[in-house]
Amino acid sequence: MMHNLLSLVLCLAAAAPLARAQPPVVAHAIPDGEMTFGNYKVTVNGQAVPVHRAIQNDWRVNDDGWDLDYGDYGFVSFDFAAGPVVVTVESRTTLDQAVLRPLSKGLTPEF
Repeated sequence: MMHNLLSLVLCLAAAAPLARAQPPVVAHAIPDGEMTFGNYKVTVNGQAVPVHRAIQNDWRVNDDGWDLDYGDYGFVSFDFAAGPVVVTVESRTTLDQAVLRPLSKGLTPEF
C-alpha cells in the first residue's frame, strides 16, 4: 500500500500567492511501448500525472571483475503556465532522503 506521502511545493515563480487559482497542468503521456513505474503515484495540483519508467545500466566492479547491473527509476514530465504548483508523491518506500533538484531553487520537501 502506498503509505509514504511527500508533498512538495514548487515555487518556480516569484512569490505568487497560493490563494489564487492553481495553473492548469499538462501531463506528458507515456509513449506507446514504454512502461509505467508502479513504485510511485504522483499528482500535480491534484491532477494525476503518469510516472514513466526508465531503465539504468550501471557497470559495477565485483569479485569477478566488471558486471552490468540493471536498475530502474521513475520520473514525471509535465508543463504549467506560471505560478507555484503542488506536487504530491506517494511511495511504497520511505522518501526521507529525498533531494529536490535543482538545488538552486531552494525547494524543500514536506513529509
